[in-house]
Amino acid sequence: MLKTLLFAVCNTVLAASCAMAAITSSGDVFPDPATIGTFDDLTIGATGSGSVTVDGASTLVHRDTIFGEAASASGFLEVVGAGSVWDPAYVRLGFEGTGELQVRDGGVVEANGMEVGSQPGGHGTVLVTGAGSILRGSAMWVGDDGVGEVLVENGGQIDNFFQTNIGYDPGGVGTAIVDGAGSRWDSGSDLIVALDGDGELTVRNGAVITSSGGSIGFYFDTTGIVTIDGAGSTWTNDRGLFVGGAGHGTLNVLAGATVTSRYGIVGDGVGEELVDTVLVDGTGSVWTMTEELTVGDGSAGRLVIRNGGAVVVGESVLINAAGVGGAVELDNGVLTAASVLTRPADLLGTGTVHTNGWLFTGNHSFDSVAELPTMLTLDDEPGQNVAAHLDW
Repeated sequence: MLKTLLFAVCNTVLAASCAMAAITSSGDVFPDPATIGTFDDLTIGATGSGSVTVDGASTLVHRDTIFGEAASASGFLEVVGAGSVWDPAYVRLGFEGTGELQVRDGGVVEANGMEVGSQPGGHGTVLVTGAGSILRGSAMWVGDDGVGEVLVENGGQIDNFFQTNIGYDPGGVGTAIVDGAGSRWDSGSDLIVALDGDGELTVRNGAVITSSGGSIGFYFDTTGIVTIDGAGSTWTNDRGLFVGGAGHGTLNVLAGATVTSRYGIVGDGVGEELVDTVLVDGTGSVWTMTEELTVGDGSAGRLVIRNGGAVVVGESVLINAAGVGGAVELDNGVLTAASVLTRPADLLGTGTVHTNGWLFTGNHSFDSVAELPTMLTLDDEPGQNVAAHLDW
């Protein structure tokens, strides 16, 4: 049975001008969204299938929401059009069943917190599409204990005041894509991909993400992958970026994309067997840090710079300083830093280093104060041909 609440908003001057605002529901939805109180909870798909539409510049306000409560259940909600607002307190999207949320064409969602793929077996999906469409809230868990998927496209936006997690708990799997110029995801606190589950984030075609700090592959037995792809695609961190904690992390910066952070660590875990990797590939692809970069801190880390890609570090680069297996591989790439601390065996390939102070590589060093040679070539290792310049 279709339940409909209609609000007629008519122009008193031009009687022919009349807009209709509607909140409609069908199927397994309780209570009726047309009469729900602001302190009531809403279930969309308790044991069956249910759907809700918020459009026509209408507003739906209530407390918590569960989508797809039972394993066999499914729930769907869409917020469509400028002025249409859904304002729940907390959302569990795909509790043990499936849940889907769409925010389109200027619709707005305001939620204090949202689990996308809430419980084991649950599957949640979110689509935010179109200029002016925004999902705003305090925190978000994509792949909490279940499977979560998020797509932000065509100028849509997600704005989390606090932390964003993609792959949160053991067994949780989160996937997120931010696609296209004008599309963005802002996290007021840390953005963590693979906290205690597995997670993957792709930012492409000029999309933007921002966060206070970033971490990829946080706890043991997790796998996190972040790919920033294409000119104009950016990830901006106010603090540090950690690629690989106790878990396995991979960061790809491709085809003119950029990543910035205050400092960076590649291989930050203890006892992790896999090698954490950052790949900066292609002309215009840049990872920039204002402070220090460590490659191979508590676990093995690998930084690959190739095909005109660049890494720029305001202070020191420490490569395998802890002796746990850190390495930088150049393939026509450029590393620029105030100073570099490494061994010949850990700075490999063919490329260029620009530095402004000390460079230690076994028996090689130069120093602007002592006026030692301003250029040297590292070619002691097989396949190694690194031109180091004291000019930055």
